Amino acid sequence: MDIKKYKNKMQYPEVLRRPHLNHTHSSEKVIQYAEDLKKYEDSLPKYQEEKQKYRVEENRLYDLFKQDAFEELAIEKHPKKDILWSIAWERGHDGGLQNVWAEVQELSELLT
Repeated sequence: MDIKKYKNKMQYPEVLRRPHLNHTHSSEKVIQYAEDLKKYEDSLPKYQEEKQKYRVEENRLYDLFKQDAFEELAIEKHPKKDILWSIAWERGHDGGLQNVWAEVQELSELLT
């Protein structure tokens, strides 16, 4: 299975940082803070939209990977495939999809 096929090609949006006003502020810093806060608030909806698009793509690729794994191992109709997936994901996801795939392959032998 070509694991690269399931890599999200979208770039995760740059994280927005809410401006911070130091407790030893001057009036100039308060004015700058107000401007920075306005920019942050104006940018927030676009950031959230881009983040949501990224998550939708991540979920699509995850579902595709799961479906393709089941099909490649001919277990897509097995009633316990989702239990197998849960165990494989728990055991392998920290190491990436390659590790999940190895776990699915190993555990699938129990279903045949």
